[in-house]
Amino acid sequence: MTQRSAAWLFAVPLLTGCIEQVQADTGNIEPVHGIEFVRIQGHTFDMGCTPGMPYCHENELPVQQTTLTRDFHMSRTEVTQEQFEAVMGYNPSQYSDCGPTCPVEDLSWDEAAAFANEVSAAAGLPECFSCKGSGTAVTCTSSGSVYDCGGFRLPTEAEWEGAARCGEDLMYAGSDISSEVGWFQEDPDSTIRPVGELLPNSCGLLDMSGNVWEWTQDWYADYRGSASIDPDGPPPALRRVFRGGSFVNVPLGAWVACRLAAPPSSRGQVGVRLVRTAD
Repeated sequence: MTQRSAAWLFAVPLLTGCIEQVQADTGNIEPVHGIEFVRIQGHTFDMGCTPGMPYCHENELPVQQTTLTRDFHMSRTEVTQEQFEAVMGYNPSQYSDCGPTCPVEDLSWDEAAAFANEVSAAAGLPECFSCKGSGTAVTCTSSGSVYDCGGFRLPTEAEWEGAARCGEDLMYAGSDISSEVGWFQEDPDSTIRPVGELLPNSCGLLDMSGNVWEWTQDWYADYRGSASIDPDGPPPALRRVFRGGSFVNVPLGAWVACRLAAPPSSRGQVGVRLVRTAD
């Protein structure tokens, strides 16, 4: 995935922010296949290009007040190559020489969904996706409200951004200084890195900015700007959204509001982070 053109940037307007304190690390579930989870409290926040962003991308506006009514568990780090291979029996990563604790990447949306199903099955939970095929040839779909599924799944865009912000209006997930929380193209040795080597955000989540992009549940559409409660995302379209930036991007194009999208079969510096609606 390539960095965005500077032509997509323009000055941020003056906005009245909605920042609500977020609680985390209460009632965490047990790790599954070595994947640790943090419980994130349901809360209300402004989603999109808020005053904490120095510039806006067009698809981050208008800002929309978003409410998550349910707590959810989110994996503390991006899923690693070791964790993915232990569940799926193969490693699709282009950077497999990085080692087992580096994030899995070169992952299609369908593979990410199939992985979530397998983790659910291992935990004795319902599967959130219907999948056909296997390995890199798998295709998956979902139906109904994702929040009602009791198994592991991909985060909605709202869950991803709410967790990345964690009640703060910072440029990146946990800091206004990119190098404190993420690996980006500006690093002297720009390459993929093992998970969890930098600072967490206030919810205890690591690597939500930089290292590899992360698939979300949502199909891509422009924001409407109206307030929403537990948004499921738009109807099926051509592209799925991924978030967070990667080591091949400059920080300017990877803050917490940044959105990119690609067909679900696409691959690149994109991995996955799982969530599960709290009981």
